[in-house]
Amino acid sequence: VLDSNPVLTLANSDRLPMLRPNVTLHFEAEDLRNASPATVAHSGVVHLSLADLGWMPLVETWLSTREAVQQSVLRPLVESILSPLLEMACECGAGPSPLALLASTLCLLDSMLAAFAEVDIGAETFVRIFLF
Repeated sequence: VLDSNPVLTLANSDRLPMLRPNVTLHFEAEDLRNASPATVAHSGVVHLSLADLGWMPLVETWLSTREAVQQSVLRPLVESILSPLLEMACECGAGPSPLALLASTLCLLDSMLAAFAEVDIGAETFVRIFLF
């Protein structure tokens, strides 16, 4: 329980005082099934479902870190190749979530593109890296 007092009460009734200003807590919850409304409110939890938001904001954020030339090549590839794959993953419902798959894909792509950061590569090479 996280209440208005600077005390965190654990499930086993242990109480942890949070009196120091340099103490901060970060929670990563799998779900909020057992959380009280007060805990959710005090934690400042914001829930955005995949159905409401979609996966494109993650792609747009990632693309914004790339150079303009790379964006112009990568955006159509994402829309024409990744979009159908993620839709298929959503329909199947098995395995990791589509956002987890997308995040992993973007991390891998980022790593592969970093190897060519010092080299001026053309659009065809970007396509090949993306398809790999």
